[in-house]
Amino acid sequence: MNLGELAFACYIYASMSDFDNSYRSFQGRINDDLDLTSADHRQALITWLNKWGCRQFSVECHDQASGEILQWYEDYRDILPVKDTDLYSMLPEELELTSRAYENLMGKIASHRAKGSGRIPVSIGATGAAKILFALRPKALVLWDEPIRAKLKYDASGQSYYRFHMDMKRALSQLESQCKVQGISLYDLPRYLDRPHSSIPKLIDEFNWVTITKNCRCPGAAILSRWTTWNRT
Repeated sequence: MNLGELAFACYIYASMSDFDNSYRSFQGRINDDLDLTSADHRQALITWLNKWGCRQFSVECHDQASGEILQWYEDYRDILPVKDTDLYSMLPEELELTSRAYENLMGKIASHRAKGSGRIPVSIGATGAAKILFALRPKALVLWDEPIRAKLKYDASGQSYYRFHMDMKRALSQLESQCKVQGISLYDLPRYLDRPHSSIPKLIDEFNWVTITKNCRCPGAAILSRWTTWNRT
């Protein structure tokens, strides 16, 4: 991922889904500060997760899922990154603790579904857990989904969640070097990319989602140069 590829992916992200509208609605409902001790905030979170494709949170089980998330938060809140911590400055030991919290959250119950004459539990899972952690610490933690994990050769484990974030930190280091060449700050990227509501980790997710989940690759330099020439005529 280079700066040009990131810019392209973030530019087309909004036109490929309605995720922006639902995310901004969620941010508004929680005043951009998720408090999982609040039942209203937990409901806003679960509603947003549904809109972002997390079908494991069936509507009839929202109250149960809310209780599971609250229990998890009460158990693990003290080892989560401090609010406003950013990914670039996170220490490996902080990511190790967060990965433990992720692994436990992944196993919490999102709902129950019918099977035969009974009902079986459906867990929050790897994608749902990563989205919840992102919602809690949007400046520090990155979302992922199954296609992203498969392409980048991660599994759903806490160890892979840790490695993924360490790899994303290295990607940010490379981006920072490219930003310096352009005379801009890494932390100003959301503004320069016209993505003011997206944190740096969310920009990374937008790149991964466009290029991996949706398999839409950035055109090469020659193609982009040709398009620029056409635009001038």
